[in-house]
Amino acid sequence: MKLITRRGEPFEYFEETERLDLFSVSQGRKEAFNSFRGVQPDILEAARVRGTILHKRFFFAMAHCAGLCEYPKRIELYGGYCDSMDRWIDEAKPKPVKLEAAGLNRRYLYAGTRDADILYMGSDLTIMDLKSGVPTCTDEMQLIAYDHMDGCKAERHLDVYLDKNGGRAKEAWVERSEMAAHWAGFLNALSMLRWRMKYGR
Repeated sequence: MKLITRRGEPFEYFEETERLDLFSVSQGRKEAFNSFRGVQPDILEAARVRGTILHKRFFFAMAHCAGLCEYPKRIELYGGYCDSMDRWIDEAKPKPVKLEAAGLNRRYLYAGTRDADILYMGSDLTIMDLKSGVPTCTDEMQLIAYDHMDGCKAERHLDVYLDKNGGRAKEAWVERSEMAAHWAGFLNALSMLRWRMKYGR
């Protein structure tokens, strides 16, 4: 598998070996419900930059947990988020299995990149996603879409929302009883994307 990312293109991933055009998980989420419609561009860009920086720090923090590097320094501009991140890692004691792992679903032709697959508190393989913003209604959908990528099944699914003031991060687990609904919603969103590409004006 060799995935190429093409953000902003009609298909945001391309699998080079099998020559597959693939929607991204993010495209599916946005089609299902665009939580940021109407938000001013400068606010969205600031959130994007913050998220990119904090996700990079989280990668190195988790790599440290695997014994691969030193723990990253606190970023003063986002000090509260960093403190919240550090507290969560200290309390949850996640053991990383995979970091920034790209995957795809060949049947439904989509791809995505997971923040981390971890062993939570030493057990239970968990697909997790780090959040530096407010919860949105498609956050759970994102995790379940990852879970359905080829070879990506996990026992649990977790969003971790950092606290900007340095408090305890909020954990949000996907309930098993809700997984089928989130998966159905995502598949419907992919169908709409395909319809829009072919017939949309």
